[in-house]
Amino acid sequence: WVIDKDGCQSTSEITITNNLPTAPNAGYDQGICGDSTRLFADPPAIGTGVWSLVSGDASILNSQSNQTRVVNIKFGDNTFRWKVTNKNCTIYDDVIITSNYAYANAGSDRDVNTSTIQLVGNLPAKGTGTWSLSAGQATIQNPNQFDTWVSNLGPGANIFTWSINNNGCIASDELTVNYI
Repeated sequence: WVIDKDGCQSTSEITITNNLPTAPNAGYDQGICGDSTRLFADPPAIGTGVWSLVSGDASILNSQSNQTRVVNIKFGDNTFRWKVTNKNCTIYDDVIITSNYAYANAGSDRDVNTSTIQLVGNLPAKGTGTWSLSAGQATIQNPNQFDTWVSNLGPGANIFTWSINNNGCIASDELTVNYI
């Protein structure tokens, strides 16, 4: 900045420093069938990055690394933030990891002396459940109902499978009914 008056000059200078860090990229949103995955963010050319959990529930194994494992991810949406900081400037990008992990429980094995019984599996939090006969003989009344009746049990071991499918993530549990 220069001021000139009658041949006299006065000047002043300022320095502007851009502390803007590299624009962060936390990677693509993911749908997973388990409770762990790996986060892949672009490493910053300017600044340092750190991962944090914004919503949901999980454990980040190395929050200072742009590529880190995340474990104990809970069912549903979990939002992770890759924050890049350079001096006093911070910018971030979020990634959503959706756990479609299904849990199936067919109940306890049992011995019965009647050819008609009720099967009771767990009610799916999301997704659909299906009963199937893996071994033996029986007629399943409503295979897509978590609590259904079975008739015409064959003698001995009859093995039923309760499967839950949530967005392609399938969990199964078996139940043995011994008809004696």
